[in-house]
Amino acid sequence: MSAARESKLLFKCKSLMQQFRHFYLHVQIHTWLKLRERLNLEMRDDLRLKLTNLQPNITVLALQLIKHILLINDSKWLNKKYQLPLT
Repeated sequence: MSAARESKLLFKCKSLMQQFRHFYLHVQIHTWLKLRERLNLEMRDDLRLKLTNLQPNITVLALQLIKHILLINDSKWLNKKYQLPLT
């Protein structure tokens, strides 16, 4: 096969790939927009409000992390002092 013919076939394949990529992106964007239109905006806004009002208790989170890392589930002192559930 000559080099000119190979380059011609390669060019055709590239253009087909580009057309397919364009079609695929078009389908994906259409799907995303369709799903976005179907969202219930009231539910989404309520969820955002609930998430912004959360205030984590850093002390309990840190103690649970320490408890997990050090594997001190049997420590009665820590469980009595901070009343952590045994996991």
